[in-house]
Amino acid sequence: MGRIFSKIKVLCSRITSLPFSYMICKMPVFYKKKMFLLSTWYATEKRTPLDNYLYPNLFKIWIKTEYWKVKDPDKSEELKALCMGGDSGRNWAQDYNNNPIDFSRKIGKLSFLEATPFFVDLDNFLANSSECVYVIQIGCSSGKEIAYFSNGHPRHRFIGTDIYESVVQFAKDNHRAKNLTFALVYAHRINEIVPKKYSKAVLLSSGSLNCVHPGHVDLVFKILSSYKNLYFFILEGAGESRGNPLEIKGSTPRSNFGWTHNYCYYAEKYGFETVKRKIIRPYNKNDPLHPETVRYYYVCKSANTKINGSSDAAKL
Repeated sequence: MGRIFSKIKVLCSRITSLPFSYMICKMPVFYKKKMFLLSTWYATEKRTPLDNYLYPNLFKIWIKTEYWKVKDPDKSEELKALCMGGDSGRNWAQDYNNNPIDFSRKIGKLSFLEATPFFVDLDNFLANSSECVYVIQIGCSSGKEIAYFSNGHPRHRFIGTDIYESVVQFAKDNHRAKNLTFALVYAHRINEIVPKKYSKAVLLSSGSLNCVHPGHVDLVFKILSSYKNLYFFILEGAGESRGNPLEIKGSTPRSNFGWTHNYCYYAEKYGFETVKRKIIRPYNKNDPLHPETVRYYYVCKSANTKINGSSDAAKL
């Protein structure tokens, strides 16, 4: 009974706060308050009880009537930064870092490795590469994943990136290795830190590209299409409410800042060769916390990628 009353209380709070949240979101006189509330997306310690009362509806209204209405990808990134940058970004990275990589844990009904196959595939790829490989993670957040690979493969080079200074600084403060660096760079400008000379390069994205506007996802593959011996390892959240993610031509909105992108569509559009692609379903369809949520796993290589006369695809 206690849980039922608690849910009723939350529902009543959201209903009564709706008109006030709407006014703050839409009336210029409340602009500063609106900006402040958006900045507390993952910095809830800054809120007063009144702020907590107003925030849920304000965020939903803002996402629906402003964020999703923006067509320009650069403007979309500016709006997203209102919530995900600063203290919110650092807090997110801290929470992510507080949960170490644990291969024994379960994700829904699957094992960690079944739900997160790039760990095995990229480990094998790096172990079988005699040349020095440059691995660049798009949106590394806390840095724990790129640090895992740098620790396991000391002869390769690793770069973790993020678009928020507070997040990059957190990663630098918490993960140090001779073969690991961190950089502030947007996904669609990732080419700026790809070395001019390399034997092989890997771009890794785990939970970040799904928050990138479709216009910038398209640009990532377009800009990098001329690079040789370049690989993508991508594992991203996706939704099935609008169809199979493998079949959509481009992208569809999902929730909050997330998109469902068909990475194969963008990659093959610019000549990349698909190595692996599959939809992973860790959760049951009736799971209340993850409705229609799946994982899109994709591995591809730039056209005509050959090492020592044979395709590296066989090593995956």
